Amino acid sequence: MYRSPAKNTRETISEQIIWVMKWIAKNEKLICVRCVLAHQSAYLLNDDPETAFEIFQETLEDNSQLIKESFWSADYFSKQFFERMKDLLCESNNMTLDKNEAKALAITLAKAWVTIRKIVNLYSLTC
Repeated sequence: MYRSPAKNTRETISEQIIWVMKWIAKNEKLICVRCVLAHQSAYLLNDDPETAFEIFQETLEDNSQLIKESFWSADYFSKQFFERMKDLLCESNNMTLDKNEAKALAITLAKAWVTIRKIVNLYSLTC
């Protein structure tokens, strides 16, 4: 059942947006709406990274083909949630990618891996 997020006026705008995005990720059946949500969910990283990733993951849960439309968000999520993104992207059995999509996915994961390695190396130099 749909509940308007604006009923409780003490909720912040970001809480209302997160509520609506969670509802869409869980209940929306139109693939075009889920596609937009998967593509734009990285915007929530500044507000609540864990919830943003959960929304992204739930959006892709029913149809892993949506990953083709969400490389922009996947690029951002893979830097913060590398292991979980790797599992999400690489272990989707029903995902079929053409050559360009597979290349984009490989680049996304490689960029995240390099970024993480740089951070680990910088941290080990300062400790």
